[in-house]
Order: sequence, then C-alpha cells, then structure tokens
Amino acid sequence: MQAEEILYEVDGVRVRVDLPLAENKTPRAVALWRAKRIAFDRLLARLAPQNVLQEQEKAIGEMRNLTDSLVRRVVIQSERYATDSSSFAIVANIAFDREKTRQMLRDNGVLFTDSPMPKVLALVGLSTASGWRYAGKNDPLWRAFSKQARARGLDVAIPLQDVEDLVNLKWGQAMAGDEKTFDWVIKRYGAARIWSVQGQVGEYPQQADQKERRFYAVGRLDAASRGADAVEIKAQSVGSFNSLQEAEQTLLEQLAESLLDQVAKEWMSAQLSGANADAFVDLDVRFGGDLTRYADLECKLRDMAEVRRLEVRGSRWDMAKLRLSLQGEPARLREWLSAQGWRVSEDAEGAWRVQLF
Repeated sequence: MQAEEILYEVDGVRVRVDLPLAENKTPRAVALWRAKRIAFDRLLARLAPQNVLQEQEKAIGEMRNLTDSLVRRVVIQSERYATDSSSFAIVANIAFDREKTRQMLRDNGVLFTDSPMPKVLALVGLSTASGWRYAGKNDPLWRAFSKQARARGLDVAIPLQDVEDLVNLKWGQAMAGDEKTFDWVIKRYGAARIWSVQGQVGEYPQQADQKERRFYAVGRLDAASRGADAVEIKAQSVGSFNSLQEAEQTLLEQLAESLLDQVAKEWMSAQLSGANADAFVDLDVRFGGDLTRYADLECKLRDMAEVRRLEVRGSRWDMAKLRLSLQGEPARLREWLSAQGWRVSEDAEGAWRVQLF
C-alpha cells in the first residue's frame, strides 16, 4: 500500500457511549457515528495546519456532516458493554477514500497536503537520579513517542542501539551537524533530520516542614541538519508531581506532542508554500523576569500562520533570543507585536529588540 493511502487510515479510535440513549438508536450505531467524526478530525490534523483549519472552520463543519460519504472501510477491533450496562464502548479503525476526501477539500477551498512526511530520527534520553538512559524500542520513553506518531501519520525512527549505532552514531556529532554522521543516518534510517529529545526528572529538596515528597520534570527539543549546528526548538517544564513516575510520564507525553507538532508544522508549511520562507527575523526579547508574558508571546508566535519556524537561540531569566523563519511582510509582525503590548526597536545589526511597554 502506498504511503499516501496509509495516511488516510485512522486506527485505534476509541468511543464510549453512556446508556441509556435518549434517541431511538442502537449503542453501536451511535458509537460508530461518533468514531467516524473523531477519525475525520484526526485525518484533517494530518493534512492541514491548525491555522488553516481554524480559518476554514465553517467549511470544515459542513464537511464533517458529510463524513459518512468519505468513509471507505470500518473495522471494529473491539466492542463491549460495561458490566453494569451503563455504557457501551468500541475501538475502531477507519479508512477514508483518498480521492473523495481530496476533492471535497479542494471544493471547499481548504489548503492541504498529503505528501508523506519525511522520516526523522529521534534521539530520546532521560536523566534521573540513577543516571542517564537512552530510549530503546521496548522502553516507556519510546512508547510515549511511537503511540502519538502512529496516530498522526508521522514516521519517527529511533536508533537500534546495536554495534553499528555505537560506532557511527554519536549524540554530540549528530547535534553538531557532522556531515559524515548524517550521511550514515540517511543511508541506514532514511532520515535527513535528527531531533534530540532530552528530559530530566528529579526530586525537589525537601524542606524541614514539608511532609510530602515532590518531583520536577524539565526537557528540551533540539533539531539538527547536515552541516549545521543544532538549534533549540523548545524548552519545556511540566511542573510539580507526587511521584517520579508521574513526572516522567507527563514530561515524555508533552515532549512527544511538541516534537510531532513541530515536525508536522514544518513539513506542511514547506509543502503548502512551495518555497522557503521570505525572511529571517532575529528577536532579542527583554521580558524583565515576567516569564508568564514571555511564555504567552512564544506560544502565540508559534501559532501564527506567518511563522514557519521559531528557534530559541539563547535564554536566561530575563531575556531570550529568538529567530523566526517568516513568510510575509516583517512589518505586519512588528504591528502585531506592538498591539500585544511590546515595544519594538532595531539594533545596529538588524535584530529586533522587543521589550514590554
């Protein structure tokens, strides 16, 4: 089966229907109706960027009403009633007709791409009190990524960690864009881009009056390409937890989601634009220790349709250096920043200094 066809297959859709039903329909029929629409929304997330789906919300809603006409095949993996008959649940695999779906998207003016995304190699590691460990195929570290990747139609590889890997794949060289390493990675894994996913979990120092132990989790994503040093894409902190296991699981799930979001966004933007970004804009953001305002700004920038990529090139408690790959007029970004309450000036090297009013 072609990769384009596989993209239109949405597996593992779970639906639970509370009973009894008000309408005169069977629980199975209601569950399938809901499952098809959930699957359709997941399919759209594979085909179009989030900003396009938001802009075309009305058209998407009309298409959702016609979901049944797009479904090619339904396979129910499991179905069961709760022991007290209070609910009915199914797990289904749903395949959509590629040509019908493509035609409907075109007819409604929705920009999309179903070209298979290129494979990426993820180096996933976690630091704990017991030391540093890398993710293997049977490791919970990897399962957090592979489950989400399959649901979104992405092809993410992980090192096999055999003798050949130990000899040829060094984390430091990969992140430095070493050309020999990348040539080897392309040949063995078919991946032209390498992502470093690093996490750290540990226990907060316990205070004298503190009865319960608390744990923290922090992580970061870095992306490297052949011949170029890796750049930090995102730093992530997921708060305080009651157990080390909870901290680790939450961090891995969120890092997986962030990585997959970034891979999909970069690929879709490149495919839909058919060209590279128009300009690079360097931002020197001075937020005076107001991390909440800065986090809000970074989140909004990442979600902007004009921003194809955002790289964090340096940060400390009161400032951050960002590079934006921008499609469109930089003047529009300057106006938007001002409207958000940020003063914009330009230094001698052309970088924008962005400060709170």
